[in-house]
Amino acid sequence: MKVLKPLLWFLVPTVVVWAAYFIIVAFLYEPLNIPRFAGKRYYYELFMQDEVFLTALKNTLKITILPAFVVSIAAYLITAILKAKPAIMYGTIFVLAASACMFARYILFDMDFYFNPFDIFGALQCGIICCLICFIINAIFKRFKKPVTAE
Repeated sequence: MKVLKPLLWFLVPTVVVWAAYFIIVAFLYEPLNIPRFAGKRYYYELFMQDEVFLTALKNTLKITILPAFVVSIAAYLITAILKAKPAIMYGTIFVLAASACMFARYILFDMDFYFNPFDIFGALQCGIICCLICFIINAIFKRFKKPVTAE
């Protein structure tokens, strides 16, 4: 149970971000224009044959997610070296990772910035995921620091 309680700090914000995302999607789109499922053949074509999709996926990984992970790991190492409290550590990681995810393409490619709710929720979710990854890394390091005893 001790392991599950800290995971709620990641699960609850994830559910809140997803709920807000779906509420905005529900109110931004007209109910009559809801797409319907057309079959799994389109998914196969999208993932296996569409070159634009694969390029977009690679660019998304390089432009937004990779900088967020690099910044969050750097923030984790700095806060671990400074022996910061967990709230400060994860707060710093969240803010820096979400900022890197949100602003990387604008900084790297000198694009015009505009507030898009989908980008904002994506950046928040990226920050939560980076915090979760750092939490797992921290739990692994703590596990190896403790001496293993036979029970």
